[in-house]
Amino acid sequence: MPAIDKMRPPEPDGRLAIVLQSPIGELADFYNHFAHFDVDILGLWRELIHRFGDRAVEARYFVNEIWTDSLDDMVEIGLFLLIDRKFRARAGEIRDYFARRHRRGDGYRLKQDEILLAVRHTP
Repeated sequence: MPAIDKMRPPEPDGRLAIVLQSPIGELADFYNHFAHFDVDILGLWRELIHRFGDRAVEARYFVNEIWTDSLDDMVEIGLFLLIDRKFRARAGEIRDYFARRHRRGDGYRLKQDEILLAVRHTP
């Protein structure tokens, strides 16, 4: 991977962190419903280990929850997460998606599963 080849090892006491959207979970389902994002996470992990050593690379998995009081706010967050402005034209579809799948009590919730790949300095 060209990006890995360009990376320098972290300074002493430093870390390099790469946060990736997990390919499973509610946010991944949202992405896959509207777009296609494909990152070879295992390949990236392997390349980091090859470049920096297995003792320097660690992986963690964590889940965040995004809560909003209104559907409008959740739609805006969804549009932000999709990044590309072209999705503004599909705001109605995104609204329907969140209304059907993410209503919780008085608001809306979206779980965000993420993978953290961290590289630390090793002497």
